[in-house]
Amino acid sequence: MSVTITAPQAVIVSVTTEHIAAGKREDCERCPIAPAFAEVFPGSPYIDEFSCMITDDDGTETEFDLPDEALEFIRAFDDGEDVAPFTFIATPAVTDGAAA
Repeated sequence: MSVTITAPQAVIVSVTTEHIAAGKREDCERCPIAPAFAEVFPGSPYIDEFSCMITDDDGTETEFDLPDEALEFIRAFDDGEDVAPFTFIATPAVTDGAAA
C-alpha cells in the first residue's frame, strides 16, 4: 500500500475592501489577511509578522510565507494608515531545509 502526500501549493490571496473594513488592528486572527486566506485555504488562519499559519479541522498546521507587499500591508494597517485592497501570492514555508 502506498500513500501519496500532497504538499500545499502557492495560493493567490485577495484582500478586499470588506476584509479591511472588518479587520482588527494588531490582532493576528482578525487581520484583514486572515479571512482572505480562509477563503482560499480551509482552516483557521493566524497571521504573524512573517507568515500565515493555517490550522485545519483535524489540527494539521500548514505555514505560508508572506511576501513583502503583505508584510508592508500588515505594518501599515496596524499603524492606522490607510490601506487598499490588493492581491498577493503566498508560498508554502520552507522548514528544516525541505519544502513544506
